[in-house]
Amino acid sequence: IGLEALIRWQHPEWGRIPPNDFIPLAEESALHIAIGDWVVETACQAMLDWSSAGADLVPVSVNVSPKRFLIPGFEHQIEQILAAYHLPAELLELEITEAALIMDDPNISRTLEHVSRLGVRIALDDFGKGYSSMVYLQRYPIDVVKIDRQFAVHIAEDKKAQAIVKSILYMAKEFNLA
Repeated sequence: IGLEALIRWQHPEWGRIPPNDFIPLAEESALHIAIGDWVVETACQAMLDWSSAGADLVPVSVNVSPKRFLIPGFEHQIEQILAAYHLPAELLELEITEAALIMDDPNISRTLEHVSRLGVRIALDDFGKGYSSMVYLQRYPIDVVKIDRQFAVHIAEDKKAQAIVKSILYMAKEFNLA
């Protein structure tokens, strides 16, 4: 059981703008760094508020831009945020896409290893959408595989989707992934 922190933009004139419309624009500048960092901090603040109100906490998942892992110090920032909000690391889950892993940059690998050692969970988001290399599951400290929505939408009537999902679930079980 867990939650996912999702961001939406309520523009005063244009109304609600979905993230697939504004995040790609933000990624063309450094704005996506500030947005992503704000979401991580806001999710941690929310967990602290919920805990203070007596709620049982569950992990909260936050999408992280692949480019964020290329900027040195992200792992230390995560460590500092968890300490500032007095949160156990296992309550934070960072969602990454295969695009981050395709870059095969040593900074990404080091950052993932560091946050994983802290106890932060790493989720591979939209698995099956891109290259879906099994090497990623072997090479990186992935804790959770999130199957791409495309497979779930028509799973009841699509035999191929059923077979793919069964295969991914079997592999996830063998790798002890959630």
